[in-house]
Order: sequence, then C-alpha cells, then structure tokens
Amino acid sequence: MLQTRNQSTAQENWFILSRFKGILRYHLCSLGKIVAWVLVVLLGSSILAMILPAVFPARDFGMGGISANMPVASILALVCGCIVAHRSTRFLLRFGTPRFSVWLCNLLSLAVAMLAILLGSLLISILIGYLTFELSQSSALFTLAGYTSQGYLEGEALLSASLSEAFQSLPNQFLNLVEWVCLYYFVGCCLRRKRWLTLTVVIGVPLALIILMVVPAVRQTVDIDGLPYRRNYHEYD
Repeated sequence: MLQTRNQSTAQENWFILSRFKGILRYHLCSLGKIVAWVLVVLLGSSILAMILPAVFPARDFGMGGISANMPVASILALVCGCIVAHRSTRFLLRFGTPRFSVWLCNLLSLAVAMLAILLGSLLISILIGYLTFELSQSSALFTLAGYTSQGYLEGEALLSASLSEAFQSLPNQFLNLVEWVCLYYFVGCCLRRKRWLTLTVVIGVPLALIILMVVPAVRQTVDIDGLPYRRNYHEYD
C-alpha cells in the first residue's frame, strides 16, 4: 500500500514538476489560433471561388473530388515547427522547465495541430463538394467530375468514391505529416542554435548538387549541338 502511494506521488510530482499540462495548454492555445486562421482562410477562399462564377458568368467552377489539403498542411507544419522550436521553446525554458517535457510536449502539440488541419481541410472539402453538387444540378457553371481509383466519375458517384478514399488515406497522410513535423522541428532547433550554418547546409548543399547535376548535362547538350558544325568545318578543311 505504501509502495503504491509512493509511486502515485512520484508520478504526480513528475507531472507537476515537468509542467506537462501547462506546456500542452500553452502550445494548443497558440497553435490552435494559427490552425483556426488557416482554416478560415481556406474556407473563405473556397467560398470566394464559388461566388466568382455568379459575378463573372464566363468563369466556371470545377471540383475534382473530396480530399484533405496536404500541401497546406505541409507548409503549416514547417511554419509551426519553426515557431515552436524557436520562440515557444525559448519562452518555456526561460522559467526553468525541464527540457525533456518541453521537447515531448512540442512534438505532441505539433502532431495534434497537424491532425486538426487535416481534419479541418477535409471537412471544408466535404462542405464545398456537396455545395458544388447542389449547384451543379441547377447551373452549368458548376461541374463536379474527376478521376478516382474507380475511373472517371461525375456527380454523386464522385462524391461517395472520393470521400471513402479520403478517409482511407487519412491515417497514412497523418503519419507522413508527423514524420515531416519531426524533421521540420529538428531544422527549427538547428536554426535556433546555428542559423547561418543550418541555412548553408539546407540551401547550399541541394543547390550544389543541382549545379553538379545540371552542368554536365548542359555541356553534353552543347557538345552534341556543336558536333555537325565541327564535322562540316573539318570537311571544308
């Protein structure tokens, strides 16, 4: 009985001393605002794109199915990972918070935020998809057609097929996004420590590899293009 009480007290003291709940609350509050603003922008831009055909009849609105917005989630993962690794980590460590709990809560909060942006973008896509389907029944300016694993589909068939595929691919998208979050968080930590060295490695190394790959191809192309002229020149000699 005494050993159980000691274990529970030690666990409680770890949560209190690590400020686990407080760090999560702080991150979810700050990241939640960013995610909310991004979702509002996505919803507003989608609705604006649907309103444009009513204002400009020559413009059509087409939708190719329901899906989570992975590109926006990837960009947001990079931005949030750098913010959490830089400004938020400095703010939390300033008050003597243990580094392990800060690191763990940083990754957990980033994973929760990325799950929220994926689910939010999927819900927006579902809303826009069904609105487009209803409008396509009464106006030729709105079309709902696209390719899925079942082939080329239109209308309600496309909605049901793309919705099922979106839900099936959502776990894999979330796991891939969590992997990129960990990489972006590592890059953000490197930027906090050695900014210019990190930028040199992240930008300079790929640029050097691209140059090393492009220059031989350009030289080979120039040599091939100049080969007939060289032959003609030698013939005249």
